[in-house]
Order: sequence, then structure tokens, then C-alpha cells
Amino acid sequence: MDQPFVTNEIIVSKHIGEVEAFLRAIDSLCLWNSEVIMKKSNGRSFTITRSKKAANDKEEVIIESVKNRIIYHFVGEKLSYDVHFILNEQEENTHIIENMVIVNKDNFFLPVQLFRSIVKTALAEKLTNLAQILNQWEGEVLVK
Repeated sequence: MDQPFVTNEIIVSKHIGEVEAFLRAIDSLCLWNSEVIMKKSNGRSFTITRSKKAANDKEEVIIESVKNRIIYHFVGEKLSYDVHFILNEQEENTHIIENMVIVNKDNFFLPVQLFRSIVKTALAEKLTNLAQILNQWEGEVLVK
């Protein structure tokens, strides 16, 4: 993995398997990131738009699962990046480390360093939303 652009972490009161299942479910993203509007899905990837101004107008998202790590690959016309959720079991809890890695910024209009604190704050807010939903989630079908 390349050097993270930003890192956040949080602990949730769910077993690691439950966290992995939730993050792997394509529809779960819309539950904890209220800005995301899913447009279409082909099962492995999906296209999203955002309800607020963002670096990309739309992005293709692919979810990858590797041992104790769920990776969201976001590919946009201006900026492409990955969000790695590294999961560590701690008794009956799961420690989630969220790393955002910039993959391609060639078409981005600003030096990315200028918006690091904005991205860190936004991702931390969404990670908190994720934790709140996970802590309440009982494994039912995901529906927004």
C-alpha cells in the first residue's frame, strides 16, 4: 500500500466478521455516507454521484476484500483514490483503521496537499457515521 494521504481510526462493538460483511455490501455505503447517491450497479462495481460538491462529479467504485482489509477503489475523472479499512479484532470489538490513498491526481485542479485537512475531517465524520450504524446494525438486510 502506498503512503496514506489521511488516516482515521475508531472502535466498534461488533465482531470483525460482521464489520467485513457490512463493508463488503455495496448498498452499505449509502447508509453511512449520506452524500452518496448510487446510480447503477453491475454486482462487482457501481457508479455513484454525490449530493454535495466533491472532487469528482461521479465515480466508479469497486470493493475488494483481502484478509482483514476492505478496500474501496474510487475512480473519477479528476481524482482516483482508495479507502482501505484495516480491521483488527479486539476481544468483542473491532478496531477500524481507515487509510485514504491517492492513486491518480493528474487531472486534479489543485495541489492535493491544500485539501488534506478537509478530507481528513470529512472522512472522520463518515467513519463516525459508519461506527454508529454498525453498533446498531443487527445483520438485517441493508436498505436505505
